[in-house]
Amino acid sequence: MFALAPLCHIKAQTNCQCWVQRDTGFHLVPFVTDSNGANPTPLNHYKNDDGVTKPIRIPFSFCFYGKKIDTVYINNNGNVSFGQQYSGYVPNTFPLKKYSMVAPFWADVDTRGHNTLLPGDVVYYKLTSTYLIVQWDSVGYFNGHADKLNTFQCVMSNGTDPIIPYGNNVQFCYKTMQWTTGDVTGTNGFGTPATVGANEGDSANFIQIGLFGRAGNTYLGQFPATPYDGISWLDNQSFFLNTCSNHLGPIASGVSPCDTFVLCTGDTVNLHISFLSIKSTDSVHSNLLPPVPAGVSAIANAPGNTDTMTIQLVGSNANLGSHTVTVYGYDNEVPPDTTYISFVLQVDSNAVGTLVVSRDTICSGDSTQLKIINANTNDFKWSTGQTTDSIKVKPNVTTTYSVTLVKGKCNSLDLIHTIVVSPSPAIYITKDSICPGDSTMLSITNASAYLWSTGATTSSIWVRLDSSTTFKVVTSSCQMDSLYKRAYLVPFPVIGINGSTTICLRDSTILTAGGGVSYQWNNGTTTSNINPVTLKPVTPTTYTLTVSNNVCSQDTVFTINVIPVPVVTITPSGTICQRESTKLTATGGGTYLWSNNATSSSISVSPSSKTKYNVLVTTNGCSDSASSTISLDFPILDVCCDDSIKQGDTVHLHASNLTSYVWNPGTGLNCFTCNDPVASPIVTTIYTITGTDSLGCITNGTITVDVEIPCADFMVPTVFTPNNDGINDDLVINILNPSAYNITIFDRWGKQVFTSANPLDYWNGRINGTDNLVPDGTYYYTIKTTCGNNDYNKKGFVEVLGEK
Repeated sequence: MFALAPLCHIKAQTNCQCWVQRDTGFHLVPFVTDSNGANPTPLNHYKNDDGVTKPIRIPFSFCFYGKKIDTVYINNNGNVSFGQQYSGYVPNTFPLKKYSMVAPFWADVDTRGHNTLLPGDVVYYKLTSTYLIVQWDSVGYFNGHADKLNTFQCVMSNGTDPIIPYGNNVQFCYKTMQWTTGDVTGTNGFGTPATVGANEGDSANFIQIGLFGRAGNTYLGQFPATPYDGISWLDNQSFFLNTCSNHLGPIASGVSPCDTFVLCTGDTVNLHISFLSIKSTDSVHSNLLPPVPAGVSAIANAPGNTDTMTIQLVGSNANLGSHTVTVYGYDNEVPPDTTYISFVLQVDSNAVGTLVVSRDTICSGDSTQLKIINANTNDFKWSTGQTTDSIKVKPNVTTTYSVTLVKGKCNSLDLIHTIVVSPSPAIYITKDSICPGDSTMLSITNASAYLWSTGATTSSIWVRLDSSTTFKVVTSSCQMDSLYKRAYLVPFPVIGINGSTTICLRDSTILTAGGGVSYQWNNGTTTSNINPVTLKPVTPTTYTLTVSNNVCSQDTVFTINVIPVPVVTITPSGTICQRESTKLTATGGGTYLWSNNATSSSISVSPSSKTKYNVLVTTNGCSDSASSTISLDFPILDVCCDDSIKQGDTVHLHASNLTSYVWNPGTGLNCFTCNDPVASPIVTTIYTITGTDSLGCITNGTITVDVEIPCADFMVPTVFTPNNDGINDDLVINILNPSAYNITIFDRWGKQVFTSANPLDYWNGRINGTDNLVPDGTYYYTIKTTCGNNDYNKKGFVEVLGEK
């Protein structure tokens, strides 16, 4: 059996929830190919054109024209197929050979229209142990169009799961439907019609609900010709099918098996229910199934390929309550196939009742009661939000109250009443908090007779307080016996000031005032709670502070005393010679603290570089500081230059950059106090120059003059006495500046006893390398030497007398 969703009627109610809202059990349909040979992926939400899936095993047995199906294919183009996948985008009229499918909307679906990865414009599915749901959510049409969108759903079950009612195993559900085809077979979303139904694939067994090929909601039947059925006719429709049997009854349209139609007494509603034949050659008849409830009658019936029946529902006191109405349609097959469809008729009466009020005029602050009597319902909805049959209200101004009496889903009764509020007597006070010595006025309004607790009978009184006091006035207006008003006596603030009132010159002080809520200093400072005020007077200064507790104010005056700071000096400052010391002396105070931690008035310093010395001087608790910078004088002496001369020659010495000079030694100089004397040393001499700058700082420098003594012939002694008496102990040969030298000495037998290449290595009468003194006697020598351009080769005898 299958049925169409209900039409919208006056007061018609439906509990059907054909569309299944997605939850975490739904997933994107895993399409594997599309018309371009692409491979859709989860990354792009499986967006595709003409996509198909691999075989999907379902964990339940789906009955399709007597066969048990356990594998399905989900095809992007609006159908679920069996045995093979279908990527075909041009639908055909059922029945078809080899196409085995259920088709909620077989058309040219294209989900590539939205570039963003949104929940819409894709296909979802949910698979459980008893049913499969496939949702085409806001899908567009070929070629990537998204200006018109369709949303539809197919549910397939094991035939017993209550997700599809009344033993059916297929359900089609629709939301908004806007297109029927793609660019290949039409333009702007309309052209070749989309097919809705089920096809077994044997060219015989099928269900065709319609061919949809144009805009609008005109429905021409299951087998329409051009211009076909209007797509909007599917909006919010639902179809229930039993595809297990080869014998199917007519299709019911216009009412759903879960509809409830609510009528109130006096209401009349006409329902139009159609039964559509499965075959174009069949005719269908319909009728009401007895027992027929009171107020229900068939007022029109037109059997044919489509039988449209009009059922009239009338609400009255004779059919109050709920009733089940069953309509059936049957075809002319032998035996006939019959479809039954039931709905619920509920008839309710209208609400009645009376609103009564205890007092409809009150004073502000009073209350009154509103109550419903003689009502036939207990469902009350007051404008105050309350739901009881009576309410107590206390309005401050004139207010209109309403209540709605609800009787089921029928007409409600609205009742209103206005409560008039008159002004209540009120007591006023000009100032309810006053300072000692001040007065305030109390007055009463909206009353004609009054008596104050002070004994006064006037409408207003002036009072001065000795303490906080409650005043009472007696009146008889608006159920009030007495009114009260309290006046408070507020004491003056007690001012406290924390902080030093004696400071040194150029210092500041922070004063914190307390005792009030707000503060006003005469220097313009205002703060709340506590008041830090930074003061920096240069002479003794008087300040004024006003403190308030928000009612009373109090003034106070205070003076900041200023102590002069010491006048500090340091002598001397300037420059001293390096490695010298100087004495710094500070004046102006009683105690001293230098930057080197000295505490005397004078300090001796010997800085190694330019140094700043600070001293802090304190007198009467006030301090000041001074500084002295000692720089160092580093005299720079330029001297020139080391030189070499021959004995008898002269050389110029030079010093500069200072103011006075002294040369030492003065021997061989033409002037020992000038800066550029002429030197005539006869031997190599190191001259030291002492220079003094303009500050009297001294520095030294040196110049070395090498004196070259000319070469000459030399004499060899004939005798020497190596007896260690300090006289003639060595054979000394004086040779001036030899460039080459060699001496060899032999004994009388020709044996070598001494040899040397150093002219300053004199023979001491010992055998070479030992302490053995040679015997006295005559020894033969050879001497070869070069001095300047002269070569000398001398031979001879020397006598050794070693005995003492």
